Amino acid sequence: MNRVESRRGRSSAAPPGQDPDGGEGAIPDEKLTSGDLAARYGLKPVGVRAGLVEYVRDLIRWAPFTVALGLAQASSRNRASYLGQIWNFLNPILNSAVYILVFGLLLDTSRGVTNVVGFIVVGVFMYRSFSDVVTGAGKSIRRSKSLIKSLPFPRASMPLSSTVSEAAVLGPEVVVMLVIIWLSGFIPRMATVTWSWHIILVIPGLMLLYAFSLGCGLFVARLVAFVPDIAKLLPFVLRLVMYGSGAIFPVSHYFTDGTIQAILTYQPVAVMLTIIRQVTLSEPSIPFNWTMWLWALGWAIVALAVGLVFFWRAEARYGRE
Repeated sequence: MNRVESRRGRSSAAPPGQDPDGGEGAIPDEKLTSGDLAARYGLKPVGVRAGLVEYVRDLIRWAPFTVALGLAQASSRNRASYLGQIWNFLNPILNSAVYILVFGLLLDTSRGVTNVVGFIVVGVFMYRSFSDVVTGAGKSIRRSKSLIKSLPFPRASMPLSSTVSEAAVLGPEVVVMLVIIWLSGFIPRMATVTWSWHIILVIPGLMLLYAFSLGCGLFVARLVAFVPDIAKLLPFVLRLVMYGSGAIFPVSHYFTDGTIQAILTYQPVAVMLTIIRQVTLSEPSIPFNWTMWLWALGWAIVALAVGLVFFWRAEARYGRE
């Protein structure tokens, strides 16, 4: 009797169609229901959202695919032009030159900044990275609709691959940015740039910037996937954010109200730009302090968590709109 009860207890934990004492009593595939057959071979229903923890694990498992797709997108960028990948560096350089001419020289919007050239260069290069990640990630779902309909993979891989694509060209861009900043110290009326050990914090600063940008991109990706008109409004929103975050000039210096100054100083994009400027510029008006880095860490975590959860909640609907 005890042997029979023991056998029944083990049977309750056996997977569908499998004898717990070995393979001899396994039910043949042809006698299983479709659900039990799928469970035996580890298949999952299509269009069913996985739990958040399992979803993150799936993203990790699909990381090689995500990275390969992002690198392929980066290598194909500007392929039709004569200069090719050189445009990845020329675009921010030319944008910086235009903003320096208009805001730094003609309008003189420095407002206490001792090296306005370096200030604008950091703002243009870093804001461009943020803007490109948000734009690319935001459009990634609609751009990859055929792939989404063909293969079962976590849909967040698409915004992630767009972020990888932008990060692939980031290293050379940062080198170009640092060279321009250093050379700006030789321009008359511009403060000399001298770097300390803080310069190594550029790397974690960029990681925080990209984590925050990815979180925003995931949020926008869901919106654009179901309301494509938002993609048309996105450039105007990003342009407004650029001017409001001090990418070109220290916007908070134009207000005397303490509350407004605090909002403009500690809003997330402004914080990300500030931490990069703290370690790349010898700017008395932007001294290094860990408080701003804690703000950056907090904004990055919040943006990434909110963006991922918001995107994940519509996982089963992507490709069906």
